[in-house]
Amino acid sequence: MSEKIVLEATFSPSVKTYWLVSLLLFSTLIVIGIPFLIISIPIFYFVSSKMIAAMSAIITERKLVVKRGIFNKEEKSIPLEKITDVAMTQGPLMRIFNLYRLSFETAGQSAQGALVSLIGIEDAINFRETILS
Repeated sequence: MSEKIVLEATFSPSVKTYWLVSLLLFSTLIVIGIPFLIISIPIFYFVSSKMIAAMSAIITERKLVVKRGIFNKEEKSIPLEKITDVAMTQGPLMRIFNLYRLSFETAGQSAQGALVSLIGIEDAINFRETILS
């Protein structure tokens, strides 16, 4: 039985740049990473493009379906009535690229923290409000 799709997320291309800047900052903090920057930047852009293409988040009438992964494919389906909180966070670097991280917590969740976390959803505020309504 196919459910009606209420909203399908699109991911901002600036996520790649955000990930790259994070990698560059981390690499410069550890001296060992500096020589590998010339090699890692082109590889990183190729892999990050594949990662974004493999990510999807769809809200149907009854559930949120999140898919991601290049090598290790992961699909999580969360019933909307089980979602207790959708946290929106935006760090200083994310603010530069106008990105948000959405973290979904559910009722009956045994582990601390978010069950699913997504970064770079375009119009994240609308996506969050659609889930919570």
